Amino acid sequence: FNRAAMMTGPGAVAGDGKGIPTPEQVASRWDDITSLKNAKVYQNVTEQVGDLLNAFEAPPAESGDAASGFTDVGAVFDALPGAFVSQAAAGVDVIFQYIISGQGGGDWHCIVKDETCRVETGTHAKPTTTLKMDTGDFLDLMNGKLPAMQAYTSGKLKIEGDLMKSQLIEKLFKLSN
Repeated sequence: FNRAAMMTGPGAVAGDGKGIPTPEQVASRWDDITSLKNAKVYQNVTEQVGDLLNAFEAPPAESGDAASGFTDVGAVFDALPGAFVSQAAAGVDVIFQYIISGQGGGDWHCIVKDETCRVETGTHAKPTTTLKMDTGDFLDLMNGKLPAMQAYTSGKLKIEGDLMKSQLIEKLFKLSN
């Protein structure tokens, strides 16, 4: 008997992290780059691919002001109609159901049709796409601290129904908190 595993080490930044590092800069960090100390073991390939894709995104913005951003799930849904980009909704007919669990969570649905947006509390009888998250993870996502792909691949965001329609959300809504 034995065990096979997919894993990745923590890695290291070579150079200034902004431009392409020189071979000498890579060589100077080679031990850190190749180390598997504190490696992450993946339980499935989806999680691993998600981390690989996220490695090429800029890290989420750090904010020194703890009061900035959304601190209440209801405030996010109150802000959605104002963040709606009607031009991006041409030909879109979709109902997003949000089920946010935990303290301060609840159920909301958003109906996008004929370049309009309506947000209501409660569940819809026939949502196109259902998104389920914990309150803390949802607020991290809305505040830019948790990339959407990372939320999905790590299992923090569960999507039921039409997965492809969920990709419209970032195009249809431009939230500024």
